[in-house]
Amino acid sequence: AEVHDEVVSKCSALPVSDTRSQELGCPDACSVMNDMIFEASRTVELERFCFYHCQPSEDSVAMVKALEQYGSDGRVDTECIPSMGAAALMTRSDDGNGRDAQVPPAIRR
Repeated sequence: AEVHDEVVSKCSALPVSDTRSQELGCPDACSVMNDMIFEASRTVELERFCFYHCQPSEDSVAMVKALEQYGSDGRVDTECIPSMGAAALMTRSDDGNGRDAQVPPAIRR
């Protein structure tokens, strides 16, 4: 997905090479039932689930975070949180496959 207007970050699954993905036992796909976004699916890739069901907790750009965290553990990602209310409803689509609603982060810096 692309950067649009003021939205500079979006959610995705952890990279397979990230040790946290292995430690947490993240699956490749999720089972969904009665899902308001994926009405046409029973199984959804984790990447798609994160993209449509979550929003960044804040919008710091990775390069800025890297500079701010110099000497720390070096993680420059941002935690994603579940989309709620209007933000969650905006990702629904007529075809039942979800749409990129350009959901902004929960907190702007």
